[in-house]
Amino acid sequence: MRVGDQTTSSITLEGQNIEKVDKFQYLESYLSENGDVEVDIRARLGKASFVFQRLRPIWKCSSIKNDVKFRLYSSIVVPTWIYASETWKTTNKINKMIDVFHRRCLRSILGISWCDHITNDEVTARSEQMALHDTVATRRR
Repeated sequence: MRVGDQTTSSITLEGQNIEKVDKFQYLESYLSENGDVEVDIRARLGKASFVFQRLRPIWKCSSIKNDVKFRLYSSIVVPTWIYASETWKTTNKINKMIDVFHRRCLRSILGISWCDHITNDEVTARSEQMALHDTVATRRR
């Protein structure tokens, strides 16, 4: 398997041609010939959403304190979401996608409905969590 628009002739290995592809998965990340990371980001989002939903009984449990819930969220869901984010190009669209998912999770953990009219800044203050795109930017350094 090879990626990219190369003008070389076909590559053979042990008598078989190696297929040219536009994108492929390697070490849980999707790589594409044009460097587009949107496929990888959407895959990460799906995996993080799945993990978050599996922990729904914990988020809904009133006997568990919020600080414990946020520590679980930060140690399980966030790493699933931003795995290999150091390789993502930084755009406003990607930053928004990261932060929307993050705030949606925080609202769910805090039990805040979308119709409660609570601002994103208030959600961030109540959860004492920083914006997730800032975490990604820190990891890139």
